[in-house]
Amino acid sequence: MRVLAATFVLASIVATAAALAGCPNIGSCKPASTNGVSGACSGSSGWQWNGSSCIHTQKCVCTGEDCQSFYDDRETCEAAHAHCM
Repeated sequence: MRVLAATFVLASIVATAAALAGCPNIGSCKPASTNGVSGACSGSSGWQWNGSSCIHTQKCVCTGEDCQSFYDDRETCEAAHAHCM
């Protein structure tokens, strides 16, 4: 019973951290819906979920519904998608 309660608390903390990071796909294992991102431009940078891991990228000419939803750091991104790894 304690393990179940601890798991629920941990899941709540992870979901809250992800929500504060602004990601609309909290808990989803689907990749972020972005196009026009890369590691080789001068746009703002952040972390996003690509369907299997969190990657650092920059917004070049970003199109897609998740362009405004980059995580500030890898740890927050990974915590939001830990169940997908």
